[in-house]
Amino acid sequence: WCSAYDMISSFIDVYPDLNGVISDKSRKSILAGIDFDETLAFAKYLKYFVDVTELLSAEKTPTMHLVLPFKQRLINLSKPDTNDPNSIIKLKKYIENQIPTYWELDDIHYMAAVLHPKMKHLQICSNKDKKKAYDLLKKEINKRHAITFKENTCFYISAHQINAPVGSATSLQPTLTTSPDSNDFLSECFDQISTAAIAPNTNDELKRYLQSNDNLIHDDEDLLIFWKRQKVFYPTMYSIACEILIVPATNTAAERLFSASGKTITNTRTRLATEKVDKLMFIKKNLLTLKEIFVKNGKLHDAHTQDNYDATGKKGEKRSYEDDSDDDNENDNDDDNENDNGDDDNDDDNDIIFTDGETV
Repeated sequence: WCSAYDMISSFIDVYPDLNGVISDKSRKSILAGIDFDETLAFAKYLKYFVDVTELLSAEKTPTMHLVLPFKQRLINLSKPDTNDPNSIIKLKKYIENQIPTYWELDDIHYMAAVLHPKMKHLQICSNKDKKKAYDLLKKEINKRHAITFKENTCFYISAHQINAPVGSATSLQPTLTTSPDSNDFLSECFDQISTAAIAPNTNDELKRYLQSNDNLIHDDEDLLIFWKRQKVFYPTMYSIACEILIVPATNTAAERLFSASGKTITNTRTRLATEKVDKLMFIKKNLLTLKEIFVKNGKLHDAHTQDNYDATGKKGEKRSYEDDSDDDNENDNDDDNENDNGDDDNDDDNDIIFTDGETV
């Protein structure tokens, strides 16, 4: 659908100028038979799929929690409208029937959707999907809680003694009071804000999380940072979030890295070892992050200075290869001097002395 949208979008951009460019009458008649409003409707509908693809292909933010609500959102958008042309209605019906089978979900998709505080009630999803998501997450929480019960119990006691009752955790977190933007595809998947105050149940993490007003500080806040702030109040769910949310929803990032490796191994660089290629790909993928780390720690400047130091040597000192070359030159000069002296001696030996004292 991305290529189809690009094609239709390009046609829409040049459509006003086509009538003045095309001179052939038959082609002008074909152009006149195109319903421009219907073309706009196709582009608008396909744009939803393009937006979903771009959002799910993000590399620097979690995306796993978006799969379930986005799937349901596309199904809802594929329901025919009374104002849609017949061609759009046929396309929507086909896609509406194909999405459930084409877009299969795993357990991780259901649990991840609940881990977003603005989608935790899954209002956009069906009751069947909502029940499945809660049951899977509750099962995973009980599984982990049984293993780390002793550790978590001690942690809750210390938190209760130092700070306050766990139920007061919600007052520490800011709540978002503004309504979501209707033009934002992601905001359409958010739950409606509820003003009803419900006393949290401190005996169950999932219940406390669902009944709390905990929210993101702003819409662009990283979901992992949100759960890091909630680590004290939901330790088991925090451990689940750390494992689930780091999984990318698509393999787009891996495909991009694979394409980059193809540019690294060329016809003139076919003898690169596997470890070398892995290191090059790691640097390419994390170059900006590594640069920030080295600059923050001051190691980048030190490394740069050391490189210059190693390359030029100390002031007034010769490089190692210069010392060798100078020694060789000195030896060559000594040999030349000896040869010159030897030649003089040989010349003296070869002189012919006559009786009258003259020499030749």
